[in-house]
Formats: sequence, structure tokens, C-alpha cells
Amino acid sequence: MLLLLSELEQALADHDEQSRASAKEENTSIEQSDISTELEAQDSSKSKGKGKAAAAHHQPESVEVEVKTISAKGEERRRIRLTLILKLRELEVLHHRVEFVLGDTYHRSGSSKEEDESYARAETLRRKLLKGRPLVD
Repeated sequence: MLLLLSELEQALADHDEQSRASAKEENTSIEQSDISTELEAQDSSKSKGKGKAAAAHHQPESVEVEVKTISAKGEERRRIRLTLILKLRELEVLHHRVEFVLGDTYHRSGSSKEEDESYARAETLRRKLLKGRPLVD
């Protein structure tokens, strides 16, 4: 079970790293398309049509628009991350229950050292579960 927990944690870390890289690429491509669109708009505004020249003192206005849309890829990455987090949490809950039952078993058998260790691990896991994990990166 511990191996599966570590594999899921690694998969989540890898997914987060890939998501950051993909998001960075998407933001770069959006910025580049915004710049080219703005340049095209500036070029078209210079021409007044029917031979009229644009005023020499005219400076294009800088418009900053922050777009917070989630692309289909972004939504898919979010869904995968949430799935990984939920699976990891299920395994952590199961691991907590196993440690707690082990503590109870050691108590019944009279092994106080193992009982204390198992209950301590269960308490650490319980605190980790209660602390939670951020759903959004």
C-alpha cells in the first residue's frame, strides 16, 4: 500500500509539472496571438481609406485585457488532477484505518511498544488527512 501511495504522489507531482509547462505554453501562444492581432489592428487604423492619410500624432491606445478562460486542455488537466487527489485521499484513509486496526490488534495482544507506534502513525495520518490538500494548483 505504501508503494501505491508513493506512486500516486509521484504521478500527481508529474501531472502538476506537466500542467504548469502546458499552461505556460498556452499563455505564451495567447500573448503572441494578442500581439499580432493588436499589430494588425494598428496597421488597419493607419489607413483612413480613399487616400486620406492618418494623422501623424495619433498614438495607438494600449488596451490590457486579462482573459481567464479555461481551455479544453486546461479543463482536462484539472479533472485529472482532481481524480488523482481523490484516489490518493482514499488510499490515505485506508492506510489510516489499517494503522489504527493494527494498534488495536497490538493492544489486544499486549504489545505496548508496537501499539504505541501504530497509534502514533495513525495519528500522524489522521492529522495529514484533516489538514487536506489543495484541489487547485
